[in-house]
Amino acid sequence: MDGLNKPHSRRRFLASSGLAAVAASSLLGNQNHAAAASSASPTMLEQMALPPSAKISIRCLRALTLLTMSAKLADQAFSTEVYAVGLKDFTTNLQALVGRGTSDLVSYRPNPDESLPARPWWWPKRRFRLYAGQIPSHEPIPEAGGLILDLLRSLDGYTLAFYADQLEFAELSQQLALAELQSQTQRLIDAQSMAGLYPGDDICPWWWPIPRPNWWVDLVENGLAVPPIPIPPCDVRELAMNLQRSLLQMAVAERYSASERGVYRLDTLRPFIHDQANQLAAYAGTLTGWLAEDMLDRPPPLPYFETDNLLDELDGLVDRPPPQPYRLQLADQIMQAMHIVGMACHIRNKQLAGRLQTAALNQIKDLTYQI
Repeated sequence: MDGLNKPHSRRRFLASSGLAAVAASSLLGNQNHAAAASSASPTMLEQMALPPSAKISIRCLRALTLLTMSAKLADQAFSTEVYAVGLKDFTTNLQALVGRGTSDLVSYRPNPDESLPARPWWWPKRRFRLYAGQIPSHEPIPEAGGLILDLLRSLDGYTLAFYADQLEFAELSQQLALAELQSQTQRLIDAQSMAGLYPGDDICPWWWPIPRPNWWVDLVENGLAVPPIPIPPCDVRELAMNLQRSLLQMAVAERYSASERGVYRLDTLRPFIHDQANQLAAYAGTLTGWLAEDMLDRPPPLPYFETDNLLDELDGLVDRPPPQPYRLQLADQIMQAMHIVGMACHIRNKQLAGRLQTAALNQIKDLTYQI
């Protein structure tokens, strides 16, 4: 903890006359510094605002998640497309992050005496991905996967610096992280793509620690208000929910002990699944980049999945059949593609977002007609 008497102390900087109000107004995007000085300086958590470089780091993490998601997609062409878009989006955002340097590091904390956790509230906690009845395998992580993990660690070190008490140390930490990110990115570009490497029903490979960073859970636990979720001007969310329900009904029918009854249910459900996929595919290109916020969660156009694979949705009904039925594999791939549609809504580059979303919606339509 640094004191007011140290030359690089953030407390000393913000305690100087008027500077705390300037820092608070830069955080709020308020150009009227006089008005900010006359009112009490709100805390970061109350305003739910983030500095520009923190938002860019979130976009980098989202792009890394896209790269890892590509490894689990069975369709090689679609998987390669997802990987290419994720890599392009990551390199674009990294260039923006390097360009900012440490320019907005000081203005992030208008109240430096506030007690804060080790990581900022908006950066996700690491989670072990142990699903019910599943133990992750320990096959070797590919070269590109190891580099993506290194990039995640460097991004983590970059965001940790926002909560450092000593400004000189925080700036040094971010500068080191940015240098690492540039070097690791170049190695990732030269490495072999992970596209289609891990077939299975998971959203991400077992070694990716942040498949679903539910940032609002931390807000609720700390008694903070959760911001309202914007809803797109269409019924695509309801369509996605209906498609998920139909897939679950299909999966239940697969588990019937009476095969004739299961076939009858599948034949009854199939036209509805096809129709829902057609309606969803009609929205290609209309949702790209519509969500302006930079939060980490998958955006509202998709249903909120309690698990990342369809088999876990059925856990407790009956024992998992070996081998996994073919239609359940198709349903899992459809759910993966639905997650990717939602990721596209968060990508700021509309050309990249549209390319990814169109590919994912077409994938959903093609897969449903194979059921």
